[in-house]
Amino acid sequence: MNRRPVSKQLAWASAAVAIVAMLAFVVAIPYPVVPAPLNTSVAPVDPPVASANPTTTTSSSLTTSASDASADSTSATSDSLNASADAPVASGNPAENSNVQPPTTSTATVVAPPAGITNPSNTAVTCWTKDYPMDVDKLREDFIITGECGVKAENGEMTWTMTQNCTGPGLIYGRDDILFGRSTVQIQMAPGSGVVTAFIRGKTGQDEIDWEWVGTNTKRVQTMYFVGGERVNGDDLGNKYDMTKDLSKTYVEYTIDYTADHIQWIIDGVVKRTLTRSKVKDFPLTAKEWQMDIWKGGEKSPGWAGEMDWDKAPFIARIRKLSFQSYC
Repeated sequence: MNRRPVSKQLAWASAAVAIVAMLAFVVAIPYPVVPAPLNTSVAPVDPPVASANPTTTTSSSLTTSASDASADSTSATSDSLNASADAPVASGNPAENSNVQPPTTSTATVVAPPAGITNPSNTAVTCWTKDYPMDVDKLREDFIITGECGVKAENGEMTWTMTQNCTGPGLIYGRDDILFGRSTVQIQMAPGSGVVTAFIRGKTGQDEIDWEWVGTNTKRVQTMYFVGGERVNGDDLGNKYDMTKDLSKTYVEYTIDYTADHIQWIIDGVVKRTLTRSKVKDFPLTAKEWQMDIWKGGEKSPGWAGEMDWDKAPFIARIRKLSFQSYC
């Protein structure tokens, strides 16, 4: 058998095996693998859509990046969401943002007049308030002292003392700078037949609004009003309020709240009577003055106040609070 051809065949076979082995080695060499980009969002987010109203901020603007937000000074910035550590953080999923509201644009607050006030010049808004000290010299700055012989003040209390030789002790507001407002006094009325203690808005002979205490009944206070110097008759005349306490020995707070639309008489913060302009024929509109005193009701109206009995003098009223709140 001729062996030479076989050897030649084996040589070619060995060469082929070597080539195959070399190719396998080349294929097996490890090449570096570049990882695919990481998708950090849960769901794709659409870019913000411009609103038809340039002042309106859509909810999609909440997902805008901090750099984009700072670049647009007219849009709602992410700073408004990050102002507090507890502020909600926008999620990549719009459905999870249902509880996140877009920032709102602050606007100036317009305060409307109180309800029920129809007169533009009378909005019941306080222009100024003054609490007066129980000091006669300081009271002279704003008041005229009447019956000075009977007016004294000490230890936070003012007294009005009336005798047959010293009548009409009290105060009259001396400035022409008030009309509508809220006037308040804490007072103990003066007891005695014929003696009347008064707390008044207005002026005798003109428009007048009254609190009055008749000394023959120290558990009663009365309200009344006058227009053009005439006392208004009818059901509104002299409303009387009986109290359980002796008003000549107990301090009680009385207020007259006066506007162009109504008058309220108030005791210790409780409205006892309201006079509404639209419901009456005559309504006092010029009760500018403000005064309080003790006067001799028994000389002018003995049927109402009782006869004067000077043998029971002195007659004393006491005041410990006086204030006025002027309406614009």
